[in-house]
Amino acid sequence: MKPKGKAPSKHHKWDAKNKKWVLKSFEERQKGRPFYLQGKDNPIRQVHDFVRNVNAEKKYRANAAKKANLVKEESKKKTNLKPNLTSKDKEDIRKENELSKVLTSSKKYKEVDAPGPNNKGKKVLQKVNGSGSKKSTPKSTVHTRHYKTGERLGVLTRRQRAKYDAEAAGRTFEGEVARHEKESGHGKKHKRETLYKASHRKKKLKVKPTTTPKKKNKILEGKSLEERKKISKAALKALEDK
Repeated sequence: MKPKGKAPSKHHKWDAKNKKWVLKSFEERQKGRPFYLQGKDNPIRQVHDFVRNVNAEKKYRANAAKKANLVKEESKKKTNLKPNLTSKDKEDIRKENELSKVLTSSKKYKEVDAPGPNNKGKKVLQKVNGSGSKKSTPKSTVHTRHYKTGERLGVLTRRQRAKYDAEAAGRTFEGEVARHEKESGHGKKHKRETLYKASHRKKKLKVKPTTTPKKKNKILEGKSLEERKKISKAALKALEDK
């Protein structure tokens, strides 16, 4: 029994024996067409089919171009739309602008183009290298060598370490050795440390300890021991004050 409804296409027919829709034969399909388009090897038919395909492709391309233009226009409209800013948003923008002005005026920050392809025309603040940051002197450790003697500092108390760091003021043993080699120009790389230590020893020997000479007591000068013993300390002070 043939089912109700239309066939899948005009090229299908109902097969009562197998009870299903089957495709018509080529000859049956050609019956509805004009005589000049019938036949597989008909040149007129081949040209007709070619022109039909070309027109279909042109139509498809035109429709695709229209769709692309519509998408572009919609995206432009979306980007041009201005958001509805509330009073809070305006206040935040004002604060950000004021903060950026203060930071740029301090010369610690500078305005740079925002990274990313979607941030064209936007500016962001970037910290200037070396501005506003104090150079902190490197602190000594257990393995740090004394900048004069070259010996390891080892374990020190907090006060001792702070005292050494203040005295060294960023100087290191290796740096001082290199500086001495450059200044002296001895050219003996295998004796760099030895010559540097020797130069410090020579400096110590040159510096003589300064001792204040004792004041001569004019009262006791030229007197014998017996006379000196008779004079009391109080009397000596009184005479010295005069």
